[in-house]
Amino acid sequence: MRRMTGIALLIVALGTAVAAGEVREVPSRIERVSLFKNGLCVVHRVAELPGAGEFMLGQSPEPVHGTYFVTSDRAVLSRVVPCTVRVAADGAGGFSPSEDLAGQHVRIVLRDLPDRPVEGLVVATGREGGPRWDRRYEQPSHSWYYAGPTPPAAPAQTAPRFLTLQTDGGGRVYVDPAQIALIETAAAPGPVERIRPRLVLTVAEGEGPLVVRISYLA
Repeated sequence: MRRMTGIALLIVALGTAVAAGEVREVPSRIERVSLFKNGLCVVHRVAELPGAGEFMLGQSPEPVHGTYFVTSDRAVLSRVVPCTVRVAADGAGGFSPSEDLAGQHVRIVLRDLPDRPVEGLVVATGREGGPRWDRRYEQPSHSWYYAGPTPPAAPAQTAPRFLTLQTDGGGRVYVDPAQIALIETAAAPGPVERIRPRLVLTVAEGEGPLVVRISYLA
């Protein structure tokens, strides 16, 4: 039985994000974890694919240095794409009041003015800059192996300077997020959309299911 091993550098194209429904999503699981060095470990993840086609891992690897290894009995092409996914607005995915609470009526208690809360509808402002998962490698300006010009750095993503509220009287209140001590909402926020990197595996030929193993440092 042939075994084909490939090494890939995690490079994410900054094009249009793709929806999760364009390829079939398959689960993956961690098979084992091996100790490496400097506090790192080698994670061995395995996924079972039903056959030829394009498949997206539900839990994509996040290698420390951007490199991962793909091992299978058949030729498998891998790529990482930005994907729009829906996650719970519980703060684990990077809670942003201006995005996750947009359109909701909130009551905000300020740290320095606890006796003067502000109320209103949250105005959606979004985030500025590039996506948070941007992992483009930045070459050093001078080194023994690289003498070319320094490529531009990946754009940093910053949160809005103020949280904007639309008051009942038609005016607006701009709240400094650093001054927020408490946010009260009438209802719990629903799922929110986030852009996350997802590993897509393409099997062009062959019949029957196959097992794909992905190894990376974490």
